[in-house]
Amino acid sequence: MRQWIDRWLSRFASGVEWAREQWYRHGRSSDLAELCEQWAALLEAGLPADTSLRHVNRPLGRRCGVWTAAALEALEGGKPIAPAWSRLAPPLLAAFLAAGEASGRIADMLALWAAHERGRRTWFGRFARTLSYPLLLTATTMGALLFCGQVVTPALEQVFRQMQVAPPASFRWVQAGLRALPTALAAGSFIAALSGWVVWYRGRVRFQQGGGVRLPVIGSVLRTAKTGTFCVWLDVMLSAGLPVVDALQAIAQSLAPLWMRVRAEQIWQRILEGQTLAEAFAGDWDPLLPMLLHTAEATGDTPQALRRMSRYAERDLTRRLERWARWSEPVFTILTAGLVGVTLYAVLVPMYEVVNVIA
Repeated sequence: MRQWIDRWLSRFASGVEWAREQWYRHGRSSDLAELCEQWAALLEAGLPADTSLRHVNRPLGRRCGVWTAAALEALEGGKPIAPAWSRLAPPLLAAFLAAGEASGRIADMLALWAAHERGRRTWFGRFARTLSYPLLLTATTMGALLFCGQVVTPALEQVFRQMQVAPPASFRWVQAGLRALPTALAAGSFIAALSGWVVWYRGRVRFQQGGGVRLPVIGSVLRTAKTGTFCVWLDVMLSAGLPVVDALQAIAQSLAPLWMRVRAEQIWQRILEGQTLAEAFAGDWDPLLPMLLHTAEATGDTPQALRRMSRYAERDLTRRLERWARWSEPVFTILTAGLVGVTLYAVLVPMYEVVNVIA
């Protein structure tokens, strides 16, 4: 019994530590971006790394204490910062730091990641604000329908029963629909969650096997997003002075997402087999990437080609999602209007029937 308790306590402690790491890695990225931005500015001014980090930590206080403590401990021990932050920072920042420490450009890499993170958060925030109003309006209307089904129609049914009058057919239809609404919502949520899991799992397996994303509508969007993300990582490694083969091997051995590590290893093996970089990237990538890499092989400026591809992917994703957001507003508006009509019908028609019976 004692061993069983100790085992579960150990698992609970591991789960708490994992949740803490995930919170600092993803949930506090805005604070980390502010820390990196201010630290990079002081490093560019010529201050030593430990002195500038202590100075930055004073105004930020407890918000960034975990990151500054880990970095100061690494600096005082003469160790690199990237491994110390590998479990507390996003994987992309860890890669940026490793590249900056290898090339002596820590300030540039910190500033670059902070700008990248702020741009990403701004982009997601703008998209979320675009969809927030129609989603909130739809959710409020669904709540009103549930209230009508659980409170209003039972009260009207009681009125008909007390008056010893059979409810009209329209009232029975409305009542049956509102009673089935919670079950329909639960079933729809379960089916949507199951479908999302199946799509995610099949896509994960396909990427591990070297396949691509073959999904209607969103398949090309995911392909562009993954292409842009991979180009950012590879550009950072090449900017640190690593050869292409070593850069791909570093990505394959890093804390990058699983699909990126698998793809980096596949491309690395193709290059070792004698293929060119453009040929190694043939497959389920954005069609523009092999063309840019083919041109870069002639000019010898592969990092510039990767930067162009990442910027193009960012603009293309922004354009597509803004177009989806523009289409989603009228769709949600029409859906909300239909739900409002159903709500009014569910409330007014039974009341009108009651008035007719009383008259």
